[in-house]
Amino acid sequence: MASSKQYYLKNPKLKAANVTVPFTEEQRAEFVRCAIDPVYFINNYVQIVHVDHGLVPFHTYPYQDNLINTMHNKRYTIVLSARQTGKSTTTVSYILWYILFNKRKQVAILANKAITAREILSRLQLAYEQLPFWMQQGVVTWNKGYIELENGSKVMATSTSASAIRGFSCNLVMLDEFAHIDNNKADDFFTSVFPTISSGKTTKIVVVSTPKGMNHFYKMWMDAVNEVSKFTPVKVHWSDVPGRDAAWAEEERANVGEERWQQEYEVEFLGGQNTLIPAKYLKMMAAFPPVYIDKEKMGFHIFEMPKPGHIYVQVADTAHGKGMDYSATQVIDITEYPFRQVASYKNNDVTTLVFPMIIYHIGKLYNWADTLVETNDAGIQTANILHFDLEYPNVVWFAGTIGILTNRAVKFSGCSTFKQIVESQKIEIKDVRTIQELSTFILHGKTYQADEGMNDDLAMCLVLFGWFTATDYFKDLTNKDMREKIAGEKARMIEEDVMPFGFFMDGTEDAEEMENLFR
Repeated sequence: MASSKQYYLKNPKLKAANVTVPFTEEQRAEFVRCAIDPVYFINNYVQIVHVDHGLVPFHTYPYQDNLINTMHNKRYTIVLSARQTGKSTTTVSYILWYILFNKRKQVAILANKAITAREILSRLQLAYEQLPFWMQQGVVTWNKGYIELENGSKVMATSTSASAIRGFSCNLVMLDEFAHIDNNKADDFFTSVFPTISSGKTTKIVVVSTPKGMNHFYKMWMDAVNEVSKFTPVKVHWSDVPGRDAAWAEEERANVGEERWQQEYEVEFLGGQNTLIPAKYLKMMAAFPPVYIDKEKMGFHIFEMPKPGHIYVQVADTAHGKGMDYSATQVIDITEYPFRQVASYKNNDVTTLVFPMIIYHIGKLYNWADTLVETNDAGIQTANILHFDLEYPNVVWFAGTIGILTNRAVKFSGCSTFKQIVESQKIEIKDVRTIQELSTFILHGKTYQADEGMNDDLAMCLVLFGWFTATDYFKDLTNKDMREKIAGEKARMIEEDVMPFGFFMDGTEDAEEMENLFR
């Protein structure tokens, strides 16, 4: 019988550090088998709390085995899961295996709130306390937000933020319900933390969530599905859970409502409430990975290469360049229906003196695109530099005034017209960043704007594009005879030039074309 000295803080369920427990030959073989196979360990030694039956052994389903093996064999895993599928329990069980059978591993469990992260850690602690005494590592520290084991492995639980794990060299990071993190916090986290984590050769990141709008998690999921990121996608549908049939689905749908059902059980990415563009049409927007992204990561994405003879429109919205809102442009091919988004730019660090140069070169790349500049606040400086200093030939004027001043009437008309364009399927939106913004571009009072904590700079460019399409100027651009005349004039103006951006090739068939374009 074990003495109280063998227990951590006299807790008979926890082995203290520096306590030796002799193994039988059977136990030794079992320990080795568990160390090799996390699925075997979880199914034979992990216990969880069942809502109806209390403490029970955790027997995994096939989709949970797949998740465990993916986390085990891949460095980066992203999980899109329906509600009530045991995603967090499965992940926590793997973390338990990870710290138990590996020395000097540091794990961070992060959630939108610190209390949520600590609740997840408490599940790990409960499962640990149920392990056989001989299988446990000795406990060094054991509290609500942090544990440390004798083998040097540690787990901390806190809220997701850029500073959350600063100074904590992580071997594994679990991000729980990441879709519920504000976009800005999510962006900051991956900008500042991911490079540090990914610098290791064996570090792991597990991102787990149900969908909630088209936010940073949506972008990560689409990048994983499109195989343009390092993450391996794992999708868990409500029907993957044994015992859930059509009758169960009908009852649950009636209880939670159609919208929640589609999002939380069918795991569909839907826009927010009262969005300018209804969820039906947001779902029809298929996000595509860019064919080119500037090497300096300034925010310029190309989805279609410029084509000779095509007519392009560029719309620009200027920020103050102080890291708050973004300077943005959209480039739309208006040669024929449906109009197509072919490029976009979004950056919150560029200054108002540099932004006009960027607009200039993007417009020149796209056949000297007719460029509409919003002239509110710093926008008037952008428009003036673009036209008078850089002498860009196709800055749009109206009634002797450069650009467009966005007032209530312009915004109302732009929203209404762009909405009609989308719903009549006369435009193709390909940029995931734009789709994200449209999914949170909602009605506030009598006007549409970004939801709290979100941005709408790319969305506003499209609103201004909507307004622009109703003008006589735009009608001239889309008139066949006029279009041919304009295209001829622009062709004579185009000269070879090098973009201020560096580009990387993604291996597409257009790579040679791009290289030739910038020679």
